[in-house]
Formats: sequence, structure tokens, C-alpha cells
Amino acid sequence: MLSYASDALTNSGFVASLSSSIGIDKQGVVSIVIGASLVILFLGIYLAVSCCNRNEKDSLEYTAIYEEYNINEASNVNTNPLFSRGHPSNTQLTQAVLNKLKETFQYGKSVQLYSTKGKRSVIIYLLNSELRWETYVNNGTKKYKLDLKDVMYIEVGKKTKNFLSVINNNPTGGSPSETNCFSLVSNIGTLDIEVSSQKERDELVKIFSDFIRLYKRNVV
Repeated sequence: MLSYASDALTNSGFVASLSSSIGIDKQGVVSIVIGASLVILFLGIYLAVSCCNRNEKDSLEYTAIYEEYNINEASNVNTNPLFSRGHPSNTQLTQAVLNKLKETFQYGKSVQLYSTKGKRSVIIYLLNSELRWETYVNNGTKKYKLDLKDVMYIEVGKKTKNFLSVINNNPTGGSPSETNCFSLVSNIGTLDIEVSSQKERDELVKIFSDFIRLYKRNVV
């Protein structure tokens, strides 16, 4: 087949014209054209396979979330146009994740927050998709908030500069526990949190991760 294609190209006016323009014999032009065509073909195959693998990964992630919240994925037909890759309807899943988030912060969550100035004990509350807390400063309070929709990803452990600053400034004691720490990373900075146990840390990372996945799919 390649031999037939090569002969056809050699005798074509396009090859003759191109050969004359760039000063290469017809056979050289044919070799270049066939080589370029093969590269484009294999690139197309690679992109198609990569896309299929990505879709499969997304499907596995969402199946895992459905199982986590005991939702029957098979019963949720894709009726939401925002689910562009054929995932099931998000209604039950979104509500389950939001309910779990609200339940977790219903009475506030006592945590240690770290900054370059040190650590502070605060209680974090949830209002809609915003985490809110306040600190006491000069006989008053200073209020803070972080919208979970602004969180790009979660860093597990104590890897951010706020954690490292506290560790470096207090090398003899009070170092946060690696297994109890995580950071919510946004485009404006990090919210660096330590909780009382690894189990509590993992639960918070799980629920925050589920919310972020849904938000990135434009369904919350």
C-alpha cells in the first residue's frame, strides 16, 4: 500500500511543483510527505487513547464518590447538560457531598491554623461554600473567610511555607504533626490546618476533595 501511495505521489503535480520549489528530487519530497503523514497519524492515535484514559479515570473517580455516599449510580441517568462527558446526573451526589460538608461543620470545627507568625487555635464554620473563622486582636476580632470554590488543590502534610516557618522558628518543640496536617491551596495563598488526629485529617481532606472535584465539573 505504501509503495502504491509512493508511486502515486511521485507522479502527482503537487510533488513535482514542491520538488521544483524547494530543490529536492521527487523521491525526497515523497519521503517527507509520507513521514509527516505517519507522524500526524500516530499523534492522532496517541491523543485519542489519552482522551479515553482520562475519561476512564474521571469515571472511576466519580464512581468511587457515588459508592462513598451510598448512591446508586446506575439509577442516575445523565440529564444535566453540565455533565459533558456522560457522567450520571449530579443531583443526588451534589446534595450528599454538601450535606456531609454541612454536617461536618454544623457546630464548628476546632483546628490549629498556621501562618508565618505562628499558630492559632480557631473554630471554623461553614457558610454556603465559605469557611469562616475569626481571631482576637487588640481586644477585638478579625474575621476571615475562604471560599472552597477558590481552592485549587489540597496539599497533605506540612509542606507549605507557613508550616515550615513555624518549624524553623521553633526547632525545639511545638512542631505540627505530619499526619495531622493539610493545606487548602488557592490562588491567593494557603490555609494551613492541623487537627487532632490523622483520622480527622483524612476525613476533612476527603470531603474537601469531593467538593472541589464537583465544583471543577461546574455542578455546585
